[in-house]
Amino acid sequence: IGPLHLSDSINLQPISFEGQYDRPSYFISSWRGKNSLWIATYGRGVIGLPLDETGMIRQRPVTYYSNSPKNPNSIAHNATLSIYEDSTGNIWVGTFVGLNKIVPSIPYGDDGSVTRYSHNPGDSNSLGSNGIHLIYPEIDNAFWLATFGSVDLFANGKIERVFKKGERVRALTKAKDGTL
Repeated sequence: IGPLHLSDSINLQPISFEGQYDRPSYFISSWRGKNSLWIATYGRGVIGLPLDETGMIRQRPVTYYSNSPKNPNSIAHNATLSIYEDSTGNIWVGTFVGLNKIVPSIPYGDDGSVTRYSHNPGDSNSLGSNGIHLIYPEIDNAFWLATFGSVDLFANGKIERVFKKGERVRALTKAKDGTL
């Protein structure tokens, strides 16, 4: 990953991710949270760069969330496509194999630290498709999901399929009148 630089108000210093992983990766999307810049990567999971009180990236500590194949309390896949931090500080990560909710107040990898959501063909209240291109905030505790085959609304802990045609939805935006 790179190059990414951070400012110390006079000079730019590179941020190195060498030694963290043994394979290349690409930045896919990002979200500026309350205290971190969250980066969804294709191949390395999620990287959280700490922000100072002015919004500038600090050098340390960097947060990493990645898949551990034998641990269901890790994100489901390291090819992450979208990321969002909700108003309570939970991190939502869209991957090729579903949606993941990370609860940072629980040590990563422990029970309850990650909840995985996926498509179940027999359940109309599951994701319309596992691939999550985009997470688009609606209101507190609600957001839209643009998936590989649907548009879903996640609100109050439940998933509602709003549009399903079997075609990939890659972007969402709101009109001035508030319609999606």
